[in-house]
Amino acid sequence: MCEQEGFDVENVKAMITYQKMVDQLVNLIDQYKDDNDIKLKKLIDKFYERYMEADHSIRSYHSFYNQYYFISSLFTYVCLVSVKFYDSIPDTELKDLPSKWSINNASVEYSLNQPVTLSLIIRRLRNSIAHGRFEFYKEDKNIMFKFKDVNFRDRNDHIKIIIKDEEILNFTQALSYWCITGDSSLKDF
Repeated sequence: MCEQEGFDVENVKAMITYQKMVDQLVNLIDQYKDDNDIKLKKLIDKFYERYMEADHSIRSYHSFYNQYYFISSLFTYVCLVSVKFYDSIPDTELKDLPSKWSINNASVEYSLNQPVTLSLIIRRLRNSIAHGRFEFYKEDKNIMFKFKDVNFRDRNDHIKIIIKDEEILNFTQALSYWCITGDSSLKDF
């Protein structure tokens, strides 16, 4: 699987490792859910026990809330849904979305002379994630997320979306709110 076009083998391995670690952390939390005296530090110490033997410095560079978390969130919101979901996404142009969506300032290069809408962005993010055509890079103090999608039935139809880490955090939160409430104005968000 990792050898397919579009997949960066190291990123895939890192994502799988990250997901495994999150699964283990959630399992650990579940084991101690009835212990009213447990402290977060104790849970984290228990979690890192299994990794410290192989890498003593893991605590200084590992973070649970990182670029792989965002991809995992987006995967849940845009890839694991039914086709009906896509029919209900508002066709609002990005420039007209409430600023709470935090995607208004994304860099979007779209090859077709059509409006860039929330519906288009979500569909193309879905394709990019599902086909492994995304990457991360550091720019100043930000982690940048670059998503690419090409319509293989029409090679002239392609898009590149670049979003800053803070914007993608807010976007995933807004998207989850919309998924639950159906309120694209994010009135109570």
